[in-house]
Amino acid sequence: MTGTAIGETLNYTLATTATTTSGVGPYPITVTLGSNPNYSVTPANGTLTVNSKAATVTANDKSRIYGVANPSLDAAVTGTVNGDSLNYSLATAAVPASNVGGYPIAVTLGSNPNYSVTPANGTLTVNQAPVSITFSNLSQIYTGSPLSPGVNISPAVPYTLNGAAQINVASYPVTVTLNDSNYVGFASDTFIITGSDQKITFTTMILTATAPGGAVTFSTNTPTFCTLTPVLDASNVPVPGQQKVTLNSGTWNQCTVLANQAGGINYNAAPQATAILGTPQQ
Repeated sequence: MTGTAIGETLNYTLATTATTTSGVGPYPITVTLGSNPNYSVTPANGTLTVNSKAATVTANDKSRIYGVANPSLDAAVTGTVNGDSLNYSLATAAVPASNVGGYPIAVTLGSNPNYSVTPANGTLTVNQAPVSITFSNLSQIYTGSPLSPGVNISPAVPYTLNGAAQINVASYPVTVTLNDSNYVGFASDTFIITGSDQKITFTTMILTATAPGGAVTFSTNTPTFCTLTPVLDASNVPVPGQQKVTLNSGTWNQCTVLANQAGGINYNAAPQATAILGTPQQ
């Protein structure tokens, strides 16, 4: 305002059509004159410029396990006013079969003429899926062939059974490790192979007794009726598992021969076997 005398004011009002909800752009500021009898007043309108407002769209980080669908994607929005909503979309390249790792959640902006929007991507993290692992048949009997416990795994995932395929009687630590990095799981236990039962069998008067666990020893609890002597080979070395039985003459005799095998690393002691031999009076 120019041209007024000292201490005098002009009568006028100012107005614009812009409101708090008006979009970005210029709006006239109109000068409306009142009564100014001592002045010839020339009004000149101005301009109110509404600029775009700063706002942000930040994709929220998400996570899931391998093999399942992605969770719903959402974002945090700041800077909007008057109940406005921003136009944007969210997307990620991850699918249920995507490997364990991090995948961007991309923010794509639509048309937002009243805002200057800054997008910020998030991350979808795919974590390892858990696997249930249990053992079965952890105690087995010696067979002379390699033995292993059973492994029950769910879901079905390639794995390695460590410490199994054992033969001899003993306790063995066993573990299962997974061969797929998209899964997590581990199991450990003790696999036990116990001794196998055995049986002694006899043949003829030169008694031959055999047992899988090793050499058989002989004795008699009727020494009055019979005598036991080793069977010798060509080098006069006792033949394992053989014994010569000589029946003593006299009245009807009954000779009892006992055979024992004490067992070994893979066999339990055999139950004592008995052979009963007899001869009539001579």
